[in-house]
Amino acid sequence: MSSVNRDQSLMSKTKSRQISDMAYHSTKESRAALKSRIFQQLGVFPSTDDALEKILNSPHQSVSSTRRHLVKQGLVEASGKLRITRNGRMAQVWQLTKAGLEIWKKTND
Repeated sequence: MSSVNRDQSLMSKTKSRQISDMAYHSTKESRAALKSRIFQQLGVFPSTDDALEKILNSPHQSVSSTRRHLVKQGLVEASGKLRITRNGRMAQVWQLTKAGLEIWKKTND
């Protein structure tokens, strides 16, 4: 490989890494915003992932994985209730835990 081609390849890899880093941080910020929006919505009204997708205009994978993260943090839990989704299937209704509700109340006073 000539030194010119090698330099172009290195510059291309560097640029690619920069773009990848920017995309990662952009996604991370979007996830934080979506996490906040899901948390706020569940504080107002317990919902299914399907309802959250519709209300927040977000894709299923983003909503379900972000909601799952809130479950792992102990802020959201399954309510034990089911609701019908837009496609006619039954789905779990999610709600804030006691700890999540306390945080929600403090941030919405």
